[in-house]
Amino acid sequence: MSARQLDEPPKHHHNVRMHTSRLLLFILLITISSGCAAASPTPTPFQLYQGPTAVLPTPIPPTAPPPTNTPVMAVPWTPTPIPTPTPLPSEVLALVANVPAADTLEVVMQGDLLNKIYVVRLLGINPPPSDSPWGQVAFGTLKHRLNGQVVRLVQDTTVQNEDGELTRYVYQGDTLINLEMVKLGLADVSFAAPDTRLQAEFTTAANAAREKGTGIWGPDPTATSSITATPSLTATISVSATVIITGTPTVTPTATGAP
Repeated sequence: MSARQLDEPPKHHHNVRMHTSRLLLFILLITISSGCAAASPTPTPFQLYQGPTAVLPTPIPPTAPPPTNTPVMAVPWTPTPIPTPTPLPSEVLALVANVPAADTLEVVMQGDLLNKIYVVRLLGINPPPSDSPWGQVAFGTLKHRLNGQVVRLVQDTTVQNEDGELTRYVYQGDTLINLEMVKLGLADVSFAAPDTRLQAEFTTAANAAREKGTGIWGPDPTATSSITATPSLTATISVSATVIITGTPTVTPTATGAP
């Protein structure tokens, strides 16, 4: 063996070193490539970066279940009816509580409370003025006859007049008081449609009283004073009627007229 061969290293040793160097270089390149890829990822075209997603809490169900839609039936509303007043009977018994005028009564109808008062205007008559002599006689006669008595009220057609007064025929027993006042000459006839059912009968009675000069159709009554033994007041209407009013005074007025 020559000296040159002794100084040169063996050839296979050189190959091993070269191969080892290449292997280390390859491992280094792989490591660097992996680190770069982890540090800055390259997105693919048309792909957005997706970050971490938010995690929302799970909703807690309500304690009561939600209401369900149930069908509702419409109930028709019926208004409360207003009670209508009971119509007054066309014929009724009544108690005369007061006589304020020669053609007017204040009465309590049968079945009503005592404090429920109706004003009744006698149909078909027109008495003389209350401040006239015959007006005073007419008022005294009606009051003496009906005050505190039970009468029967009969309607013609109209229930009441414009003043709210009940227009009625007034019967005491079988006697029609309205007609009786005309016969005694204490009232004239006065009818207005449609309440004219008894107009003809009243007119006949008024004509008879006028022919006889009875009451308002004769002279005014004159009063005379006399002392009697009995405490009574007697008023006498001549010709066809005598009205007696019992009281305590001792004066006896007498009204006379030509037959």
